[in-house]
Amino acid sequence: MPLKTHVPARLKFIKADEIEYPWKFADRQKLDALATQVSDASGIVLVQRGLITDTTTANIAIYSDKQWLTPRIPLLPGTTRARFIHEGWLQEADITPDMFMAASRLALMNALIGFRELNLSKKIITHN
Repeated sequence: MPLKTHVPARLKFIKADEIEYPWKFADRQKLDALATQVSDASGIVLVQRGLITDTTTANIAIYSDKQWLTPRIPLLPGTTRARFIHEGWLQEADITPDMFMAASRLALMNALIGFRELNLSKKIITHN
């Protein structure tokens, strides 16, 4: 199943403590099963043990305290995320759903979309 290159209109928090995906590979069955919990226009923000990890197709960053932060332990540490950390543009941090909701800016990143900031002029995040 090819990855979609669009940025979702909405994001929904989904608890995913049981999912592991440390290397990119073709078997995305557990991740794809989560997609059935949201509409086609929505993306999923994975929460493991109370902390944000990433989405099913991209790493996440929030802008907080005058810096871009990305989850310290993502489900999949992507190459785009790694490059921005190496360049000093992103800092790793433990990000809670409350921090995510309070962030002044949000962005998604992966090799297909680069670093894409989300439009926060409308409510894009929903809870279970």
